[in-house]
Amino acid sequence: MSTKPVPTLVTRILRSLLIQRGQNLFQDWFTDEEIALFRSGTNQLHVLEPYFERYQHIMESNLKEICTKEGIGDSDQEIIQALEEIKDSSNDWKNLDKMVDSMTDPNVFYKLMRRKADKNYDNARKQFEGLKRVTGKK
Repeated sequence: MSTKPVPTLVTRILRSLLIQRGQNLFQDWFTDEEIALFRSGTNQLHVLEPYFERYQHIMESNLKEICTKEGIGDSDQEIIQALEEIKDSSNDWKNLDKMVDSMTDPNVFYKLMRRKADKNYDNARKQFEGLKRVTGKK
């Protein structure tokens, strides 16, 4: 009988952040209209900055909550120190590091949002083209 390995602290933090972001990022944190701004927003960074700040605040709050539950603490220094201590070469660490980058580097966040905006646009375009085919209109 084999037992499942206990997830590492890195894995638990990453999973928790991914769940929070996955469940809420595009449903609750941003409206479709706000996401659409990122499609053409590369030259309007001053307009998009408040969205980065909102994302940053929510993700940092989630990270602090997760770290508190894990017994790490909730101060920035405690979290940074703990993350440095648990740093390893695993894929989970690399993914967690990328997630932290999305909280601290606006360019990483903008790329994430631009991909989502482009995906939404493509889906809407495909739906529109499908409706045109069904109705026979050009």
